[in-house]
Amino acid sequence: MNPINLMQKKAVENKKGMGLLEVVIGSAIILLTITSFTSFYNAFFMSASLNNQKIEANALITEGFETVRFWRDSSWNTKIVPLTIGSNYYLSFDGSNWVPTTTKIFVDNIFERTIVFNNVYRDANKDISSSGTLDTNIRKVTVSVSWNPGNGTTTRSVSSYITNLLSN
Repeated sequence: MNPINLMQKKAVENKKGMGLLEVVIGSAIILLTITSFTSFYNAFFMSASLNNQKIEANALITEGFETVRFWRDSSWNTKIVPLTIGSNYYLSFDGSNWVPTTTKIFVDNIFERTIVFNNVYRDANKDISSSGTLDTNIRKVTVSVSWNPGNGTTTRSVSSYITNLLSN
């Protein structure tokens, strides 16, 4: 047999399959790619979940203020005035209306919504101040929503003023 043909035959024999090193490197590249995609997906999923909780918390705050406005419009004297200043109130649905309660209520077993009413005082210029003359026709309302996303308690709070517009 010709030496050139012998060399060609050995070269062809050496290229018939993959070596162990090539298999290990190829497997490592595939594993690294799959791990990267899985990590990216998990991070994306956690971020989306946290955003959903923030959106729901904002909706609960809005619902709290809408309930307070409804109470004000239906009867300031029977629904707002009797509530204890500075106390935490929670919303309970009695089947047809939201009613204030001092018993803790968790929405979806995650969110704790509180509503706090505070007095409002006016100074000599009739501006709102921390002391002065009590204005009985206005209340400062703070609606807060707290939840624990797993890395510590998160709280969102919004404060606003409501006034006895309808003198009722």
